[in-house]
Amino acid sequence: MNRLVIVGHPSSNYQIVEELLHQRGMNSLCPSKRDNLSPQDITQTLRKAYQSPDIYTVTDSADFEPLHVSTVWNGIALDLMLSNLNQKLCGWSDPNAIHTLEYWKSVDENITFILIYDHPKSILTNYFSDQNISSNYTSEHLIKNWLAYNTALLHFFLNNRGRCLLVSSEQVKRNAEDCIQQLQHKLKLKFGLSFSNTINHSLEQSVNDFKTAEASITLEKEHQEIMSLSGIDIGTGDIIFKQSETEEYLIFNVLNDYPDCKELYFELQSNANTPLRVLEKENYKPSFIWETFIKQRQITLDIVNGLYQSSKKIILDNELHTSKQLNAYQAILKELSDSKEELIQYDLIIKNKTIQVQELECAIENFESLLKKEQNKNELQQQRLEKLSCEKELLLNQLHLVQQKLEQYFIDNQRLEKKQLPELYGAAERITQDIGYRLGAVMVSRSKTFLGLISIPFALISEWRTWKKKYDSEYQVSLPSIFLYADKHEAERVKKHLSYQLGKLIINQNHFPLGLISLPFSIYRTIRQFKRTKNNSQVGVKYCGK
Repeated sequence: MNRLVIVGHPSSNYQIVEELLHQRGMNSLCPSKRDNLSPQDITQTLRKAYQSPDIYTVTDSADFEPLHVSTVWNGIALDLMLSNLNQKLCGWSDPNAIHTLEYWKSVDENITFILIYDHPKSILTNYFSDQNISSNYTSEHLIKNWLAYNTALLHFFLNNRGRCLLVSSEQVKRNAEDCIQQLQHKLKLKFGLSFSNTINHSLEQSVNDFKTAEASITLEKEHQEIMSLSGIDIGTGDIIFKQSETEEYLIFNVLNDYPDCKELYFELQSNANTPLRVLEKENYKPSFIWETFIKQRQITLDIVNGLYQSSKKIILDNELHTSKQLNAYQAILKELSDSKEELIQYDLIIKNKTIQVQELECAIENFESLLKKEQNKNELQQQRLEKLSCEKELLLNQLHLVQQKLEQYFIDNQRLEKKQLPELYGAAERITQDIGYRLGAVMVSRSKTFLGLISIPFALISEWRTWKKKYDSEYQVSLPSIFLYADKHEAERVKKHLSYQLGKLIINQNHFPLGLISLPFSIYRTIRQFKRTKNNSQVGVKYCGK
């Protein structure tokens, strides 16, 4: 798995090398999985985080020193590499990577850096065609910018020769195979088949495409239009708009004032893996350059004169056309004036008809309103009749139900009068005849003497048998409830007697296995409680009497 980073000054035509490698099988990197960031995005983020200056603003190589990136940022690069694990050969180009070369070097040991350079004249020839170059920059600023960028580029190359290729973009444009062979040797990897003629042709064709293609096409159209308007032959006009010997002569004379720039370029050439093989060039004499300049100026004057004559003709044609249009407009205005009077008459007729229509609409609306009111009255009356009918039917049903209820009550009342039982009396007698009261009475009567106390158990047994013979269980069940007696309050009074309380105690204690053992003590407590209650009630009566 190999990764390539192509870095060069924006004016170095580094795109030529990138296009060549894409043709030979290099793929672009997929964005990172987590943050969807490209390598260029990561570099831009780091430059923003560490406040790196814009490339064209720098004139000192110290400003291109590698950023000391914290290991915190390694995660975003790792995520990018994980997204491209399956790619055998991939890469990208980024001029801004000059700030992050050390970062990418430390992040991935499989990255190979292809460092692109070009002659310093490229920065001056691209002055007008490159939209990224501000018009406020002087030629001195641009040359110093080229010097600073390529100084940093060469410094990185010299410190990392094992992982770098230094390549001249102009040499790649002339002979792409030199670069491919150097890269194959460095990566120990075979690229696609060689199609030198096709590739070189496509590279030459792409030089202008990379440099703001739309702007170049627009300028070419404008040049042709100027030639057409001025009446100058297009071939002759190209002398003005295309690079000429004069321009190249002036650029080289400008660069002669910057020996550091020329020295750096020679150093790049001497250390490059693929340097530019310089061809013999004709040394133009100043007299030839002067003659060329005069020729260009003459052509320029011819173009200006042709444009002036063309504009003068256009103005005359426009005046004639304007005069014809003015006459046509005046005729149209006269027709419009005549039509206006007719429209006024039609407008009056339409207004009268409109008033009549409005009056008829008002009358129709009044009739519709009255009709609607009558319909609403009829609907209300119908609703009232339906409501009264429902209420009448409901009242009849209720009356019928009331009548049925009254008849039922009458029948039930007669039935109750027939079944009504006579009033019962003798609730106190009923309690005194109960086995509990009788056993308690035996204890009270026998407790007055010593012999009576001794005979209490036998007397209780005798009393139980006597009661059992006289009142069997069936008789007790047939008796009515004590609550049905008219004098049931007398029963409550009798239940407060000591005889009833002692008898009830004997019966309750008899239900437990140890009840007979604790019976004397329970009897004692009951008698004591009875006396205490009786004394308290007597004291209360005396107190009330006082």
